[in-house]
Order: sequence, then structure tokens, then C-alpha cells
Amino acid sequence: MTEWRSAAARRIMAFADRKTVPSAVVEIARRLTEGQKLPPTDLEAIFPRVDILECHADPDMLTAGELRQAEGGFEIAYNQSESENRQRFTIAHEIAHAVMERTGPHCPRRGRELERICDLIAGQILVPEEALAATVKSPLNLTEISRLARLFKSSLTMTAIRCAQQYRVACAQVEHDEIVWFAGTNNFGLRRPAGQLKKLLAIAEHANDGRTTCTFDLDAEPSSELNVEWRATGNERKLFVLTRHLSLNHGSKVS
Repeated sequence: MTEWRSAAARRIMAFADRKTVPSAVVEIARRLTEGQKLPPTDLEAIFPRVDILECHADPDMLTAGELRQAEGGFEIAYNQSESENRQRFTIAHEIAHAVMERTGPHCPRRGRELERICDLIAGQILVPEEALAATVKSPLNLTEISRLARLFKSSLTMTAIRCAQQYRVACAQVEHDEIVWFAGTNNFGLRRPAGQLKKLLAIAEHANDGRTTCTFDLDAEPSSELNVEWRATGNERKLFVLTRHLSLNHGSKVS
């Protein structure tokens, strides 16, 4: 669990007038998207609010993107070889860096927690909490997450992560026979998630997409079955979505 001890965390909480980083992230995204008819988020409409003067593809860009100083404000440059949804995430991430620039002089511009905070803000900008709650339907499974991704013009992976942050869903990414990250496993009280999720590696060997059930040890109910769905999201890369309650009712929202 992130402890949020950095200067970036303190600044963003003070800027949003909130006591936790997650609540600050939600508040900042609310301010940035206020007045928009969502979904999807109009990123260009946010630019004047954070002094972004220009946003353009850079044919020489080797990274996903960056925020650059410009006379009277900032500009965003992004990698033109990325998919449209990936470009939208990059732009939203750089918007978050522009927000950090508004927290005062000598603001942090590097650091693991800073990048994590910018990722969280980007996710909230693209898939805002209230807009997600207003549009999500039952059953909340991989098919529904795919529909939401198209609606919000967000990647399938980012949309799954946002659902894991807000609802009782978990997701994991398998890449080249390794689990590279997982999110939302605490929603089920999954014991030793890193070890248990290795079961997904065996599932991933058989097909690029599919669904099954798998037994996991949960804190409340050992040897419980979870619904497991997966889909290829790139070369040797698969996204897994784990659900238990097919309905959004009966306590399926993360408190």
C-alpha cells in the first residue's frame, strides 16, 4: 500500500484541501472536468484551466510524452506512434503535472510517488468517479468494462483499473509469462495475492481470451470461487478481470 510520504503528496493534499491523496485526486479531477457533459472527457477543454497553450505529437519523442515550459504557460508533447487511447492517458497524465506546477514554487517534477499521483489523476480525469457510477451497468464483467472503455475513450486496462478502484473487481496483467501488476485484490480479501494469482499464468497459456472460474483463498471465506475473464491487450500481454458478485448491488461498491 502506498504510504504517501513525499512532498508531492503533501502538496496535492494541500492544493485540493483534502486529508488523503485519493480524496485529493478525486477533487482535482472534479474541478478540472466541472461543467463538461461526460463521458467522454474533453481534454482540450481542460487546457485553459492549467495554462496549457498547445498539445501536439512529436515525431522524435522516445517516451510517451512530457510537459514542457512555454512562454506564458506549458505545452504537451506526446508520442504519435501510441494508440489514441494511450495518447489520451499521456495527455491526462501531463495535465496532472501541470496541476502540480500550480501548487507553488519549487514543485516536485520527479519521483515515484509524483508519477503515481499523476497516474491517479489521469485515471480520474478520463473515467471520473461520478460519471462512472452513472454509466456502469450490471453485470460488471469484462464485457461491461469493454463497453465503458469505448464510452469513456479510455484503454481497456485503465478502465479495468478504475473499476477495481471503485467496485469489487480485481484485475491483473500477465506479460511474457509474468504477472507485472495487479489491482483491487483487497476488494475480496485475497490472501497472499501475488502467490495465488500465479494460477492465472497457467490459464494464460491456453487462449488469448476466455472465461472460467478459479478457487482462491479469501480472508472471510477460504476456498472461494471467483469468476475469471481475460483478453489479449497486446503482444504476449493479457488483462485478467476477477469478479465475484455479478450484480452491482449488495455491497459491490468499494467504500
